[in-house]
Amino acid sequence: MSYRKIINLSGRYKFVRDACEDIYDYALSIASLEGRIQVLHSNPRTVDITLSPFVNFYKTSSTVQPKLIIHCFPYTTYKNLQELNNYVDKESINMFTNVNLFVHEPRIIESFKNDILGRRSIYTDLYCTSDTYENKNKKIQKYLS
Repeated sequence: MSYRKIINLSGRYKFVRDACEDIYDYALSIASLEGRIQVLHSNPRTVDITLSPFVNFYKTSSTVQPKLIIHCFPYTTYKNLQELNNYVDKESINMFTNVNLFVHEPRIIESFKNDILGRRSIYTDLYCTSDTYENKNKKIQKYLS
């Protein structure tokens, strides 16, 4: 992973928290991310306060910038997620790549999943917390590459 990523997790709080733990645990095993992972929680009112120190390079004096931000954004709307992506792109001068995941449980059949991703193109993927360990790790590896 040579560039910076922000993984936005939306969905029910319990599922978002579980997905955050899965992604964080997997990311810890990647040597290039060691000490460069940040987990943040916010809502539409606190996005600026929460993300500004990490995505706004020119207005902050932080010397260690994260390579991966796992951003928990539960119970959000499609519009709020679009505004979040626009904020990150603008403030970071497009230095972060957005990965938007809708976290859910139970598993969704593939045709329905493709229909959701087709209509809601802002989502990169649907992440199922009840999926098998191997499948979750394959998906996380895909998100981080």
